[in-house]
Amino acid sequence: MLITYEPLEMKQEELEHIVSIYSISHSKCNYQVRERFEKHSSYPGYVGLRAICDEEIVGFAYGYTSLNDPFYYSHVAQLLSDDEKDRWLTNCFEFVELAVLPNYSGQGIASTLEKRLLDKSFHDTSIFITGVENVQARTLYTNLGWEPVKEGPLVDGEHMIIMGKQLQRTE
Repeated sequence: MLITYEPLEMKQEELEHIVSIYSISHSKCNYQVRERFEKHSSYPGYVGLRAICDEEIVGFAYGYTSLNDPFYYSHVAQLLSDDEKDRWLTNCFEFVELAVLPNYSGQGIASTLEKRLLDKSFHDTSIFITGVENVQARTLYTNLGWEPVKEGPLVDGEHMIIMGKQLQRTE
């Protein structure tokens, strides 16, 4: 099985596939996902990749430059000390989404998407947020070199964990 990796541009013809993969892999259907994905693709520093097998999108990942926006950044920043903000949010790539269809899990697609996406970033650090109870995601990212930064209640009081990774720049 040959997997290829190509840029994810959130164009209309692939957006439905991306939303479907997200819904299946995260076991939830959120009608605002499509709009959120489209909005994120217009953010500065946006980078997205899709994994393709037999001309079908089977996974994707994307992120963008951390912005001082009123939602994501402000929720993360409220949990961090000034030193932690300086370390993690200065020149930061927000690793926003990673999803792989369940039939393709365990084949290295998620780790390849993570590595290739971060290799395209020109940032010093990267962060992402997941639920404290999401053992699968925490295990994957820990195995990929991410470290826990801080736990706490974020949106709607849900207990989340911020994980971060120092990025190696080869210039």
